[in-house]
Amino acid sequence: MMIPTNTIALAVAGAVGVAVAYAIGKSAGALAGALAGVLAGAAALLVLQLLARRAEEARILPFTRTPAQARISTEVVFENLRQISSLECADFHGAVFVRDSLPLRLLGIKLAEADLWMSTPGVVRVAVDLSTLDQASVRDVSAGGRPALSILLPDPEIVSVEIHPEEGTRGRSPMLFLGGNADAVATAEDRLCIEAERQLQEQAERMGILEKARDNARVVVTDAVRQLLGDPSISVEIEFEGDVPARSGQQLYTPDWRLAG
Repeated sequence: MMIPTNTIALAVAGAVGVAVAYAIGKSAGALAGALAGVLAGAAALLVLQLLARRAEEARILPFTRTPAQARISTEVVFENLRQISSLECADFHGAVFVRDSLPLRLLGIKLAEADLWMSTPGVVRVAVDLSTLDQASVRDVSAGGRPALSILLPDPEIVSVEIHPEEGTRGRSPMLFLGGNADAVATAEDRLCIEAERQLQEQAERMGILEKARDNARVVVTDAVRQLLGDPSISVEIEFEGDVPARSGQQLYTPDWRLAG
């Protein structure tokens, strides 16, 4: 334990006072005067040490958390969560295969159909929009001297579906290379991309991306609040405005989950 600097300084000053008082009494040739000087110096030393201790306590006490100061500032938590704005809390990485076809016509008569297909990886991202958070959604529910917060978050939502055809494969029926309407082919390729995004989103939802996002959001927000308030013991209860609907579906493969950020 380190002795405060001001305590040491005052103690030295008191000791010097004792020595001076003793010297004065001795030079006067009076034993009683010397003893009185020693006693007076000792008393002064005790008073100075007491004042030093009080000064040290006064320096420390303003930073000590008292029961009256232990209430959590919900406004501070609310403002900091709002500043996060969009909290990305889950990514889903998958791949889909889609197919489309074009009619081949001659003089307006349909002769056959030509296929186009595409296999592409993609990413689905989910976020919680904290910019819509209401101040009443952050409540101090401390009880029994234990700090606690209750936070009602908006539901996680899919914010983007991205496919990467350049990382996959494309194919066309050989008959399309012999001719055909270029505009119709371009339109069919656009349909392939739209269908690929739709299937990728369905795949992510079937694999439970929204439920995973809720779990991740709970962890991220809880850690952020505890770091903000500087108290890892704070209980943080996270709820969402609505329930994510349960989705049924057969799991075809193990999904690649990654926590955003």
